Amino acid sequence: MRPRDDDSIPACLDYTHSVRCHSHCHSTQTHTHKHTHTHAQVRVEKIEKELKAAMSAVAHVVCVGDGQRSLSAVVSLKTAAGSSTELSADAVGCVKSQARTLAQAAGDGAWRAYCAAAIDKVNGARTKEAGKVKSCILASTSFAEGAELSGGKISRKGVEKSFVNEIAALYK
Repeated sequence: MRPRDDDSIPACLDYTHSVRCHSHCHSTQTHTHKHTHTHAQVRVEKIEKELKAAMSAVAHVVCVGDGQRSLSAVVSLKTAAGSSTELSADAVGCVKSQARTLAQAAGDGAWRAYCAAAIDKVNGARTKEAGKVKSCILASTSFAEGAELSGGKISRKGVEKSFVNEIAALYK
């Protein structure tokens, strides 16, 4: 039996052990859990999926903050076909703003408010602090193959490398 699909699992050392289920499981049977961190492990993929679903103007969301006290999100907005800088018509229609490029949107208060509202909505459904996103970076450039994308899929390490200064600033 697995722990319920919650935003985090309890902290423990890196080994498999048998525990009597408590509030994090649906059952009271003894079973085995595998935990790999000495702090709360957060399923960021679920959070990323929820954030992306809450923001129709978003192409990609990557949660960052491993080893930090909170999560942050790097958000890449949708771009027009054939462009890596111009916002798509769908994205432009989501927010009342004069911003028409990723760089303009990254510095725009209306876009920041759009992201903050989605983060508040997703966080509101979470019961544990460890699974809540506390801040957001709006990418001023689209994610690129070889940097933030690998084979069309998000490269978390690539995103963290590309936005290392912005991420560091969030945790100062």
